[in-house]
Amino acid sequence: MALFSKFGEFGSAGEINQKAEELFNDGKMDDLRNLACENGIPDEYVEFYMAGETEILCDDMMAAVGKIDMEVDEMAPIGVLTDWSDYIRAQCMEDDAFSAQVRRKGKSLEGCLAKIAIYALINAKPLPAGVIKEMEAAAKEHSKELKEAGIEYRWIQYTKTGAPSAETARKIIREYYMGGAA
Repeated sequence: MALFSKFGEFGSAGEINQKAEELFNDGKMDDLRNLACENGIPDEYVEFYMAGETEILCDDMMAAVGKIDMEVDEMAPIGVLTDWSDYIRAQCMEDDAFSAQVRRKGKSLEGCLAKIAIYALINAKPLPAGVIKEMEAAAKEHSKELKEAGIEYRWIQYTKTGAPSAETARKIIREYYMGGAA
C-alpha cells in the first residue's frame, strides 16, 4: 500500500490511535487493517487491537518504525542509504522523544537523506592522488562494468567525495528529526 494514500499523513501515534478507535467503533475492520498497513503497523498488532487485547493500535515507537519501514519500502534505498535508514529505525527503538519526532507531519526519510546528500555535495573534496591512481588501475580491470554503467574512464581523475563520517551522519539525522522539536 502506498504511503499515506488513503488516510493521509498522521503526525503522531495518538492520531493513528484516534482514527483506529473511530474505525473500530464504526465496525470498519477492513479500513482499520488498511490504516495499519498504510502506517507500517504489523498485522499481529491489528489482531491484538481488534480482539481487545490492547487498548491502542500503536505507540510512538511502533508508529515511527512503521513510518520508516513504509518509506524504505517505497524508496528502496541501497548501500549507505540502507545503513542510515537502519540507524534511524534503531534510534526510534531506543529514544521515545526521537520516535515522536520521526512521526511528525512533514518529516520524511527522503528529506533526512537529502540533508545528508547536500552535506556531501557541499563538503566534496578530491580523493587523495594515491586513491585516484589505484582507481585508474582498478578501472582497467573493470572497464566493461564501467562502460555498462556509462562511466568514462577519463573522468576517474576528477573523483571527489564529501560523504560524511558515521558520526556526522548521525548528527545530521538527529538534527533533521529533532530540530524544532516541541
